[in-house]
Order: sequence, then structure tokens, then C-alpha cells
Amino acid sequence: MSNDMPWTKWSWDDYDRDDALALCSGLAQTVWMRLMSIAARSPRYGYILIGGKSPSDQELTALLRGRIPDVKDVRVFRRCMNELFRHNVCKCDQDGTKFSARLMRDREKFNLKSRAGKISAERRGNKNLGKYASEQKPPSVGTPVPSRTKNQNTLSLSRRERESILRDDATEKQADALNGAPAFPAHHPPEQERRHPAAIRPGETREQHVQRMIDMAVELHYRRPN
Repeated sequence: MSNDMPWTKWSWDDYDRDDALALCSGLAQTVWMRLMSIAARSPRYGYILIGGKSPSDQELTALLRGRIPDVKDVRVFRRCMNELFRHNVCKCDQDGTKFSARLMRDREKFNLKSRAGKISAERRGNKNLGKYASEQKPPSVGTPVPSRTKNQNTLSLSRRERESILRDDATEKQADALNGAPAFPAHHPPEQERRHPAAIRPGETREQHVQRMIDMAVELHYRRPN
């Protein structure tokens, strides 16, 4: 078979339901199977070629005689070919080269599926398809070609993540600015204003302190409303 299509699917169902082939004799069907094997290995898939040329009936008879004993001479071979031509199983092109329409259809399906597989793999970014790079459209003139930079492997953050980081960074700066600042307002009242009235004042003796407490009690008593 051809190098790019080394095998094909064979459907026994299609073979049994091929009414055109079923109208041919058993010998003609056997001859056709052998000819299809030659066409599948031909440089032009589907065409019956030997050495790149279309063989004559005598050459095909000599080739098939050792494999199909009933093909004794060229007359038997031509009778089988007439059956195949009459039922449109085998066809000829303008040059008289015999070919199989069935193999030609299989070839067309193979090319379509192969092309679809290549395109699908390229879309998935398969790196093993370097031999298909020529099928891609070249970049237009003036189109900047992306190049790798040192920061290409840096982490890509979303806008919400960047804003969150900026807020955290501002909070840290505010904390650094407040670090070491007093926890109370800058106003510091005099020590005597912060001291309790009943506490002993600096330099006050015990007797003075007792007398001051008595005076405060009397003053509070007279301030009390009747």
C-alpha cells in the first residue's frame, strides 16, 4: 500500500451488500479482489499500476495465473474484466487506466479525516506537529513577533488580587508610620490634676493630710442640698 495510507478499513457488511459486485461471477469477484490489492499498493492509490505504469491485459493475466488457476489465458481474464466494467465495479480513466471507485472514495475520506485531525491537534497546541508548520499562515509584514523576556514566568494576578495586595501594602505602611507613637493623646495634664483628691500630696505630712480630709468633708456636707 502507499506509504501515507498503509492500511484501510474493510467492512464485510459493505462487501456482502455490494449488489454490483454480486452480479459478477465468482471468478470475476476473485480477480477483482486481486486487482484491488494491486491498486491499494499503487503510487496512485486506487489505480491499477505496476511500476508506475498501467499494465496490459497480458501482463495482468501472467501475474494472476499463478494465484488464480482458473485464469488460464488472457481471454478468461478479459471476460472477467468485461463483467466488472459492465456492472461499474471497475472503471477506466481517459488514459485507459483501470481504477477502483471504492478505493478512491476511501482515499478521499482518509484525506478529510487526516486533515481534520491535524487541525484539531494544532488547535490543542501539540508540539509534535512541526512538519505541519508550513501549512500555517505566515505572519504579516510589520506584525511584532513575541519574544521571551526574563519576567515571562512571573505570576499573573487578577485585578481583584492586585487591589487586595495594594490595600495590604498601604495598611503595612500606616502601621509602620504609627509604630512608636503614643497610645494616648499628646495632651498630658499636670500631675496634681491626675492625682486623686484624697491621696497624700508630695511633702504633705500625715497631720496635714488628716486636717485636709476633715475640711473636705465639712465642705461637702454644707454643699449638700437640704
